[in-house]
Amino acid sequence: MYLHKSYFQNFFLLILLASTIFKASNSNFLIQIFFISFLILFLLCLNNKNLFAELKRNYRVYKYFFYTFIIFLSYVGLQIIPFPIEWMENLAPANYELYNSLAIKRNSGSISIDPSNTYFQLLNYLNFFIIFSLFPVLFNRKEDVLKFLFFVCLIGFAHAFFATAWMLIGNPSTFFIEKIHYLDVSTGTFVNRSNFCIFLLLCGFSGLYYILTFHQKEAFNLSLIEMLTGPTIYIRFFILFITIGVITTLGRSGNFSYLLMLLLFAIYSFFIFRKFFNSLSNIIFLILIIDVSIVGFMFGGAQLIERYSIMRDFTEVPSGNITYQRIAFMKFGLEQFKNFIIFGYGAGGFEQIFKIFYTTGGGLYTNHAHNDFIEFAGEFGVIGLSILMLLFAGYLISVVINIKKRLLTISHLILFSILLIVLSIDSLVNFSLHIPAIGNILSSILAIGFTNFYFENKKR
Repeated sequence: MYLHKSYFQNFFLLILLASTIFKASNSNFLIQIFFISFLILFLLCLNNKNLFAELKRNYRVYKYFFYTFIIFLSYVGLQIIPFPIEWMENLAPANYELYNSLAIKRNSGSISIDPSNTYFQLLNYLNFFIIFSLFPVLFNRKEDVLKFLFFVCLIGFAHAFFATAWMLIGNPSTFFIEKIHYLDVSTGTFVNRSNFCIFLLLCGFSGLYYILTFHQKEAFNLSLIEMLTGPTIYIRFFILFITIGVITTLGRSGNFSYLLMLLLFAIYSFFIFRKFFNSLSNIIFLILIIDVSIVGFMFGGAQLIERYSIMRDFTEVPSGNITYQRIAFMKFGLEQFKNFIIFGYGAGGFEQIFKIFYTTGGGLYTNHAHNDFIEFAGEFGVIGLSILMLLFAGYLISVVINIKKRLLTISHLILFSILLIVLSIDSLVNFSLHIPAIGNILSSILAIGFTNFYFENKKR
């Protein structure tokens, strides 16, 4: 039976939505569930003659990226493999010393100090691989990309509305998540407010991306009133609530990242469309000014400013302060990177390494380093980081190839760069890139760079 492409698109979007609802998929069980879901979708696409042909074509066109991704996945798989304990002495001396220090004698050991968790992280990275494989096939026209962007922005609106409403009634526990932390702020179905902020940031970015894409031609001839009251008015409404959701988290790093994203978007629209300042760029500035400055302060902006105002120089921060604790976690992460510098201690292994080696005391506990760069460095070592850099380079090369082929414009590269810059800055004090739901949406947005954006209804 032949199924129209829209069925596969809806299946993809449904999985994406579900991954954001249940604790942001931040558990090994949920990672496994969503891997199975994405795998089923992938197999269904392979069974479709037209989609299979598109998949083969994409693998050929973007082979550098996908080959590097396969090498990275293989490297993570290598971390799980048990080697004879004698091999470990030369292969991974730090891991060998760790195993010898344990009370339980073993005949074999793996690069990963927590192979079970590394296995589930491998499934998580396989999800990203499938997303990059399927997205350009399922959303390969402008209207398809607009559908995706609209849906992601709608998800953000729904989450922000739910989170804000739930906060106003006291944040009771739900079947989605048991509220233990952050009882006085909004986190929605997420545990950590900073991660919730970054999730909403991705949704808001999608909304702005939608506006720019929808009006990319006709925007030059539209008035501000026409743009505000036109088809994108729904997106404008969604972004309004997303902004409220971000501010009600009272997260300093998340709010800063969101504000920075809006500001960079505003600057971009001004310089690119400066001749038409009364249309396209104006709406971006309105979002920045009205949503943040006016509406935002009605929903916790004053409390957020108060949180910023109590920040001091690190030397003055008391040991019980959360900022001090995060700095301590980062320092610990750097030390472990130096100890496991070649191969790392394994994907998803930070929590285990923290339990073993953190001896400062104070009853502190964390499952992340609160710095994605430090944590990735510790997980993968120099070799894994090198592969990741090649993977990133492969992505940029693929986007540039599409620009040269006139499948994309350079504006898309600028938009992706804005997003990556903002996320990179946030990753200095956060661990959002380790959250599966955020990774799923981010991979989908970046995969737009692999689409034949302007080849609408054209056979290739």
